Amino acid sequence: PPRIPVGTFVENNYVDWLAENTLTLDHSRGDHHVDVLGGISVQVNRSDAGNFTGTNYPDDFIRTLNGATLITGNSDVQRWGLLSYVGRLNYDYAGRYLLTAAIRRDGSSRFAPTHRWGTFPSVALGWRLSDEPFFRGMRYVNEAKLRLSYGRTGNNDLGNFSYLGRVTNSDYVLNGALASGRIESSLGNPSRGWEQTDEVNAGLDLSAFNGRVTATVDAYSRTTKDLLLNTQLPLSSGFGNVTRNTGRIQNRGVELSLHTLNIDRGRFRWTSDITIAANRNKVLALGGDGSPILAGRTGEGSPTNITQVGQPVGMFYGYRFLGLYKDSADVANSAKFAGAIPGNAKFKDVNGDGNITPIADFEIIGNPYPKATFGIANMVSLGSFELSVIASG
Repeated sequence: PPRIPVGTFVENNYVDWLAENTLTLDHSRGDHHVDVLGGISVQVNRSDAGNFTGTNYPDDFIRTLNGATLITGNSDVQRWGLLSYVGRLNYDYAGRYLLTAAIRRDGSSRFAPTHRWGTFPSVALGWRLSDEPFFRGMRYVNEAKLRLSYGRTGNNDLGNFSYLGRVTNSDYVLNGALASGRIESSLGNPSRGWEQTDEVNAGLDLSAFNGRVTATVDAYSRTTKDLLLNTQLPLSSGFGNVTRNTGRIQNRGVELSLHTLNIDRGRFRWTSDITIAANRNKVLALGGDGSPILAGRTGEGSPTNITQVGQPVGMFYGYRFLGLYKDSADVANSAKFAGAIPGNAKFKDVNGDGNITPIADFEIIGNPYPKATFGIANMVSLGSFELSVIASG
């Protein structure tokens, strides 16, 4: 059947340009080697988008939007910029003692003018043990290196213009007639700034049996602070919440990687790569009064996950299952939900009021994070044929 003509016009323009300029000084004298780098980086991004629809065309002859009786649509402009100054110093003595120190200062347009700049230093030390005289008697270990580092990084990927309050259309009755106007729909926060992560890392690199076995072990402690979280406000303010830099999360863990050359006989070669990692995260602080953050949704509309101080992020949250109601006496003598009968699920009465109710009787019922993760990859080659076997868990 004939349909009323509809026309659309969609356009997206995206421009991202980056300019980097660095200057490096490299100098060696005897066993000393130094290289120094300084630089500046500028990045600017702009995107323009438009999407318009024309309806109620009188006929099919004029196919541009100006032939439509009704035109609806919207347009959007996004832009951001990042200015960075970078400095780095590398020093090594006889390839045995290593030092790297760096600092960068970044300014992002995604924050208010008074909070745009962040400073992010880092330092790393290395000691090549295998070059020391006392290590040369080691028969099976060919190379060994100790590492220790500290660094701070920043995150500005938090949306454009997000520190500003939002303004939307709203109607109002004025002198008995409907008048259009504008209202502030969300509260801005010009004090918002960079999310920052501080990390300390200690590591050991080993190579043994003439390179047939290489191993790397790393232990780290990482704390992310100034997380942007929605903080509840008094209703008298006219707003429900505002975004502030108030959260803090800690991650600690160990990572091990091992590479082995199991067989190397001409056309036949077999290598293995093994990785094992264990990480523990914990919430150190949340916004405002530290109230937990609930997330997810069950079929009855209740949350499935909870984030609270002292626990990992996003723990499983819900009823504690105790079995089934065995008979009518069990139902009568136990906490229950409305309409419970024998054979229904029996849950823990967390608040002790004799009734099973959503959220009030919820507690942490599980941890979504594994105690450890691993991966094993084996590569076997015979002439022109290769077989790879990979497992992870």
